[in-house]
Amino acid sequence: MNNKIIIVGGTPSINLLWTFRLKKDGFDVTLIERFEHVIDYLHNDNIDLLIVVLYSSMIKGLDLIGNVRNTISEDLIILSIVKAYDKVFINSILKKGADDCMVAPFRAGELSFRVDRLLFARAKKGGSS
Repeated sequence: MNNKIIIVGGTPSINLLWTFRLKKDGFDVTLIERFEHVIDYLHNDNIDLLIVVLYSSMIKGLDLIGNVRNTISEDLIILSIVKAYDKVFINSILKKGADDCMVAPFRAGELSFRVDRLLFARAKKGGSS
């Protein structure tokens, strides 16, 4: 069974590129445009990894990460993507509960590699996959 991934936030064209690459690498990917719609989706499906793109709506994205981590799942892998390196902001993302953070731009292959690494680490710890 393919790992299920949600991508939320970001720009449609970049999200389509990332979706294409992740699907090519065997992942089941769903794009969700609005942060508000993610919670319902997480309650209704078994998701392995959530990618939260924090380009413009940073506060909503941070709130989403904290909400997912504290009320929905401690086990769901959360990968955040930001468009600029800001150590303070990245630390706040990780403190809210993200497992990892990437700074764009990067190659689509790097995203796929990072997703693989995060899923492998969870499987190694004995989590679901």
